Amino acid sequence: MFPGWGSPRICSIVVTTSGEVLVVQNNLYETNIESRKSFSLFKKDPKADPDEQYNLVEVDSLGDEEAMLLDLGITVPGIETNSIYFTRDESVFHRQNLKLDICVFNLETKTLKRFPSLSNMELKDARWFLPCI
Repeated sequence: MFPGWGSPRICSIVVTTSGEVLVVQNNLYETNIESRKSFSLFKKDPKADPDEQYNLVEVDSLGDEEAMLLDLGITVPGIETNSIYFTRDESVFHRQNLKLDICVFNLETKTLKRFPSLSNMELKDARWFLPCI
């Protein structure tokens, strides 16, 4: 957890297709996934003082050509762009086995889309298959 982020949060590191490193902050609020799921993205501030310990700036978008596979820590071209695809990452925070939840969070509209038919397949974890580029 970074200083000033007092409430519980899960952070992930993601590398974009251009090689930029992002810190993804998973903001947990309420018990209902639809009402609590939101993400904040940060990158290193290119103008920051090199002696400053936490020199991150917030990023509003992944751009028009990338989507993030949060579980893999990468962005990929295509799919639903400017979105974060993720699975049950909150089960680590709650230390319990929750049903597998496969979701897409759109950064522009701040909306969450769930895939309940996939969630009911009793899979241990989601598997992401990417075509060769």
